[in-house]
Amino acid sequence: MTDTRLQAYADFIVAYSIRVQLGDRVIIRGLTNAEPLLNELYRSVLQAGGHPFYSLRFPQTQELALKYGSQEQLSITSPVEQYMVENFDALIFIQSESNTHNFTRVDGRKRMLLQKAEQPLLVQVMGKTATGDFRWMSALYPTEAYAQDAEMSLMEYEDYLFSACLSDMKDPVGYWKKVETDQDDLIKRLGSIRELHVIGKATDLRIGIAGRKWINACSRQNLPDGEIHTGPEETKVDGYIAFSYPSLYKGKELKGIKLWFEKGKVVKAAAEKNEEYLHQVIDTDAGSSYLGEFAFGTNPMINEYTGQILIDEKMGGTIHLALGNGYPQTGSKNRSAVHWDLIFNARTATEVFGDGNCIFRNGKFLV
Repeated sequence: MTDTRLQAYADFIVAYSIRVQLGDRVIIRGLTNAEPLLNELYRSVLQAGGHPFYSLRFPQTQELALKYGSQEQLSITSPVEQYMVENFDALIFIQSESNTHNFTRVDGRKRMLLQKAEQPLLVQVMGKTATGDFRWMSALYPTEAYAQDAEMSLMEYEDYLFSACLSDMKDPVGYWKKVETDQDDLIKRLGSIRELHVIGKATDLRIGIAGRKWINACSRQNLPDGEIHTGPEETKVDGYIAFSYPSLYKGKELKGIKLWFEKGKVVKAAAEKNEEYLHQVIDTDAGSSYLGEFAFGTNPMINEYTGQILIDEKMGGTIHLALGNGYPQTGSKNRSAVHWDLIFNARTATEVFGDGNCIFRNGKFLV
């Protein structure tokens, strides 16, 4: 990775995504192996007049917690992170796993204890974001592990990631502002729809969205980005769906996931790999068996599966659903420690109807 791309990446996050203002207190959170990017972010926040503060972790931190931590220790919400959410203005979270399968052999129930402990923070962040009192964003730093999952060399992965994030290196802000405008127009055309009906391979699913708001995801909170999403009505999801791609959730890979819904709730679930873990996640809490999100991926630069959900959910022509916590700004009332995005390839043999009219066919909008 060149220094120029790192600098551009950091400056874009600080200026466009987080919009750092004079005096803002900004948390920069990440693993120590992302040091080059973390340092560029630190520099950029300083130059914008903000006050950067590191929240660093080591790659083995969670592994040590899961191996040696008691149930009581794993269930404690971090008071340090709670203080940051309550007293800081923004969070930049950099993902840079050096081993994406490091929790494959960990007891899923212990992993869910950590997840539940983080729920109060997640709810607080979502609530403050919805009112405009907090800004956050999550981005990837290229690692060998991510490249291996994508079956690419590290250099190839860097090129792929940066083309998805900063498609126009000369004017990335201008590029994403145009995306924002285009997606705003699309959202206006979808705004009055009360029910979506997805028909595709091993899939027939109806999703109520009456009164819910579509959100324009255009690199304000994710990098890479490119999607529009909303929050389904909690009790208005019926039918079944077979997801197209494997899912790596909290260090465990699942394949061949199928879900059946009745009145919003998952009533049956199956997977070809790690089915027991699928049920453990669904049973995490009262909200984890309901949907918190429905989305269309819109980024044309993302055109193949890489194994990293932050990239893959933005794949142009796909649909993704998230089990668990919803975004309050969409109108979602579902609250959960879980937010698990699962992707359906809608680029072939798929139609989506809005109130009975076909609005999307084989990866393309018709409205």
